[in-house]
Amino acid sequence: MNNIFLVNWVSTNVIERKTINYDFDTSHIRLAFEKDTHKYASNDEVNEVMRDLGYHSTGYDTEPYLNFNISSESPALIIYRNEILGSH
Repeated sequence: MNNIFLVNWVSTNVIERKTINYDFDTSHIRLAFEKDTHKYASNDEVNEVMRDLGYHSTGYDTEPYLNFNISSESPALIIYRNEILGSH
């Protein structure tokens, strides 16, 4: 997968916050990316891009499903809730 595409998507669709958001993990970001772009990304690719963009993570005991310092109001998580979970 072209990581530049993933980097651009994350940069546009993820909003940073100061604290770790334990309600969402890598898989939620990945599923939103796949739903929005119809392209596949692995959890490891998402983690790498998130770290490269300066996001902080925890949950190394459940890797590759890491929690990051991302806002619940991030477009990516809105896509996840609306398109994957079907809630509004």
